[in-house]
Amino acid sequence: NFVGATLFIRRHRGLTLTPEGKTYLAKIENAMDALAEAAFAIKADGEILKIAASHTLTSEWLLPRLPRLLSELGIPVEIVVGDPLPALREGHADIALCGGFIPPGGFDVRTLASCKAALVAAPDFSQDRKWTGLKLARPHFPEMQAPLIADASPETGFDINLASLARTPTILFATLQMAYEAAASGIGVALAVPLSSERFLAHDRVRVCTGTKCDIDASYWMVTRQDTVSRMNGRRKSVQAWLAQEASQSLTRHIELTLAN
Repeated sequence: NFVGATLFIRRHRGLTLTPEGKTYLAKIENAMDALAEAAFAIKADGEILKIAASHTLTSEWLLPRLPRLLSELGIPVEIVVGDPLPALREGHADIALCGGFIPPGGFDVRTLASCKAALVAAPDFSQDRKWTGLKLARPHFPEMQAPLIADASPETGFDINLASLARTPTILFATLQMAYEAAASGIGVALAVPLSSERFLAHDRVRVCTGTKCDIDASYWMVTRQDTVSRMNGRRKSVQAWLAQEASQSLTRHIELTLAN
């Protein structure tokens, strides 16, 4: 009655569009999509934004920044701690912060930081030894396995790479934070990467053992689901831009801290 034409025919198994109904649907389809997106945006604006990150990245980088994020953006955020990609994939998070050697497939991925590592140890440990002949190669990415060289031989030098980890005395930790805590206790040396090591270096709990740095071919990424990109509201875009800016500043800070050490 509203459009003055029959739009569908009722049948035993459902509804069938008439030719007039198909024409009407084609005309209003874009408008219906716009209404759905508007409803989604209004609903999303009233929800808490959820960010998933690993234990180390959460405790050492993300949590210290949350008060400032809330102060500057006024957007409430909830942190989902654990394996970030499954949390994102299953809908438990809106944004995931993760790292590795290969960007995760099937997502919208933005690089936060490319990782250049430096060897660090407790201040007394690093000062008492002459770190010569150190050669750095591609190590385990910290959020997968965090190696601590427990019996380093600075006089002869050693390689840190996937092959030599098997013959170099190491302790493997579940998180990079635990490896840094062990290094700060004087047990051995660990690899300091941007973001995760910032507070340990800034508080002088660990110091660089050598000026040599290596590109470990790994990165931290900010990841979102592809099916939500087109419906991304202003709140999420603002948080993503804020996190990207913070990561950029952390990269600069990491360079300053490792050079100062």
